[in-house]
Amino acid sequence: MTSPPPHSNTILPGIFISGLRSVDSLAIPNLARVSLLTGQNNTGKTTVLEGIRLLAEDASPSTISSILSMRNEGDEVSPSGDTDMQDPDFSISSLFSGFPLLSDNITPITLSDGEEARQITISIEWFHEQRDDDGRLRLVPQASLYGAEQERVPAMTVSTPQRQRRYRLDRRFPPSLSSPRRLALEARTPYPVTYVQASGPDPVFSIETMWDTIALTDKEPYVLEALQIIEPNISALSMVGVGGKRFPRRAVVRSSEFPRRVPLGSYGGGTNRLFFIALSVITASGGLLLIDEFENGMHHSIQLPAWELILRLSTILDVQVVATTHSFDCVVAFAQAAERSHKVEGRLFRLERGDGEIRAVQYSEDRLSVVARQRVEVR
Repeated sequence: MTSPPPHSNTILPGIFISGLRSVDSLAIPNLARVSLLTGQNNTGKTTVLEGIRLLAEDASPSTISSILSMRNEGDEVSPSGDTDMQDPDFSISSLFSGFPLLSDNITPITLSDGEEARQITISIEWFHEQRDDDGRLRLVPQASLYGAEQERVPAMTVSTPQRQRRYRLDRRFPPSLSSPRRLALEARTPYPVTYVQASGPDPVFSIETMWDTIALTDKEPYVLEALQIIEPNISALSMVGVGGKRFPRRAVVRSSEFPRRVPLGSYGGGTNRLFFIALSVITASGGLLLIDEFENGMHHSIQLPAWELILRLSTILDVQVVATTHSFDCVVAFAQAAERSHKVEGRLFRLERGDGEIRAVQYSEDRLSVVARQRVEVR
């Protein structure tokens, strides 16, 4: 396997995280075009993906909302739409190390890709309201109003080298999920970011919309190629139905095994998982794809061709991929696919927890080859 120059053609050269969930501090300075994270439970694999997503999407409200909803960490909201801030179990605390109380001195979250221009700090502080000369209310740091008796207001501050945003926490936050377009506008990212969660599609990303951007283009054959890894008799795919939230369209396929079209949902979970991953790779063209527990629903026999397809498409479509796995078969399949690839670099990282810290152990090209050939346990 011939490796390209370090950090070539990647959106994120690395990821540095502190204070996010269970990750007090973690540095992965050399992400590849395609990177796979493995490790035991509770070593922070999913948290790393969340950190990458927060950094890539500028910690937008919709991104935070999506991340919290995936883990069922949303606030209880009153009929008036306000969050009951008397309850110390405020939802955003789930993002910070130690599940702190709102009254605590909360250690900020810091995220960076190792370059000075791309870094984010997320902090929780108390403020007072103050009215400007033009009548507009603004939040003033509590420390700057000694002895003031105004009501205190909790807020989350998101700081980057370019700007600072502040969100009150005495009102409903995060906001409800909205369309991918709003998420992109809030994030202000010049490239798409697609997240594939372990349990299935993120509600923000509509399979219908993803397919419509691919159908009848030169990218459509890649979706069929993915399906044919499991079901070689599938020759065509389409979306049928009315569409919309109440009557969503469904995927149907044509197969030489059956006399009529068949719902894709009638096939196994592995086929549908690979279908969504293929859609996600293509949707992420020119951007970033994050996949949690890549192997979910897939038999070990299809994981090697699946990884070979991902590695190939990452170059063709200019996509950087970061995925996680618990599966030894998935690690071996990734190692074998990376060894066979001569155009794209694949790197394996094992996350280890010890003495209260998490570190990422990178597998060099030679060690990855040993994993591929000798099926060495590295999880």
